[in-house]
Formats: sequence, structure tokens, C-alpha cells
Amino acid sequence: MKKEIIDFIYKVVQHNEYLNGKYDFYDGDILAVINQPQKFLHPPVEFSNLQKLYLNVINYDGTYKYEDLFLFSDIQYGIFIYKYPDYVNYIEHFSHSISFQNFEKRIKEVLDETSKS
Repeated sequence: MKKEIIDFIYKVVQHNEYLNGKYDFYDGDILAVINQPQKFLHPPVEFSNLQKLYLNVINYDGTYKYEDLFLFSDIQYGIFIYKYPDYVNYIEHFSHSISFQNFEKRIKEVLDETSKS
């Protein structure tokens, strides 16, 4: 895995207070800033099949990659989607209750939108 990708994942987690545990810390969970980031600070699981990606992101915490999108899935807070190299602004957020049809449609739209920019 390229060092740039690992650095990108680290920066995303540092900037997103849901992923880095600060949101829970502010709410009184003093261990959240230690435990929460560990779900995401590893190389992403890469997928080329949207259905397999969908089944993983709705069922498991973790970091996933599909084409040039990075998905950070947290069962409690949902699915945050980022496009490399922008680690500050997520481009989409889904609830885990999203249907496969809506997930597939929106991922394709996001890829189209981001390829034009």
C-alpha cells in the first residue's frame, strides 16, 4: 500500500470527529479517542464489485476503497465517503439502512460528478 494512501486515511480520521472518537469523547466517553480510530487506521479493503462492497460497509466497521472513493463505515454513525486527496470534506454520507439500489445509484453518480471536476 502506498504511503500516500495510509497518510490520507490517517488525515481523514484526524479531521472527522465521528471517526476519531472526539464526538463520543465530548459526550463523556473518555476512551473513545483511543478506541474509535482503531477501526479505521489500517489499509483499506479494496472492492471492484459494488454489491460486495455494499454488504461489507453496511455490516462492518472499517475502511474500504472502490475505484477512487474511500468509504469509512461506522455502524453507529454511518458511511462517510471521501475522494482522494481531499481528506477534510466528505462528499457523501449514508445511513446503514440505505438500500443496495440507492447505494449503487448514488455511488455511480458520485463517481460521475467527481470525474468531471
